[in-house]
Amino acid sequence: MKSEKEIILEKLIVRALHGDITLEELYTFENIISDKEPLYLEIFHDIEQAVEHFPASFLKGYPLYEAFQNTKEYIKLIEDLNILRKNI
Repeated sequence: MKSEKEIILEKLIVRALHGDITLEELYTFENIISDKEPLYLEIFHDIEQAVEHFPASFLKGYPLYEAFQNTKEYIKLIEDLNILRKNI
């Protein structure tokens, strides 16, 4: 059975993959995830990196989803999601 932290991390990853979370909102979960468990901290950091580097067109005013799918941050989030879903 998954822990509450794993469930929260999964939801945060999915939102980050869709460009649907801000850094400010992400940081509201930092105390919940903050743990001595290195895996959780690493995944939280990966989410933070993805949110910080999510590409957007400032001229057009919308996120560039296709461009994001070609980034190392996107690939890392997919890997993290697979780890959590396999409950490794």
